[in-house]
Amino acid sequence: MMKIKRGTTYNELKERIHQKLGLHGSQSIHRSIAKVETVVGKESVYYIRNDICDDEDIECVIDAFDNRTLQNFIEIYVELESGESSSIPMHRRSA
Repeated sequence: MMKIKRGTTYNELKERIHQKLGLHGSQSIHRSIAKVETVVGKESVYYIRNDICDDEDIECVIDAFDNRTLQNFIEIYVELESGESSSIPMHRRSA
């Protein structure tokens, strides 16, 4: 689990994921995807998938989390250059 806060940069996020997964120097993150739960009506739950490519994408994911979710975490999936895939639940840290 990782905690992020508003203002986290894309490069900071990638570095923290790199450390959390224990990646080696030659391994790198090829793609990052956030999955945020959203509720529509009283009984319908959907998931919004957002590619994370820059600082603005991180802010959009946090905004979606603040406004639409019942969960207390966002799932982040990463694809590594070697073709491997992994995920880390991220909890939002209050600013």
